[in-house]
Amino acid sequence: MSPSAYTQWINGTTKSYDAEKMLRVAEYLRVHVHWLMFGIGPMEDGEVAQAAIDLVNEAPAEIVNETLSFMSYNLSRSLVGDSAKLGRYLKMIDKIIRARSEPKT
Repeated sequence: MSPSAYTQWINGTTKSYDAEKMLRVAEYLRVHVHWLMFGIGPMEDGEVAQAAIDLVNEAPAEIVNETLSFMSYNLSRSLVGDSAKLGRYLKMIDKIIRARSEPKT
């Protein structure tokens, strides 16, 4: 995929999608093609999501919090025009932070 094709794809200005490239991108990103193309359904398999949760749970709290703060800042800058999407991401990050600060039973 050329850089200009990627940019058009990300910006939503492309007129066509190559099915083979979509499959390759989805495989590379380890996400469902349907989610990648339409934003519908789960983004990834439960196995991958669980691996990410395990990684966050095993990491030192200060590193996770620093990373999540960095992500929040960058998301707020990149999604300034899409407040609904930004809100969903920030709620998700907040939920992770709260879950990590709750005492474990």
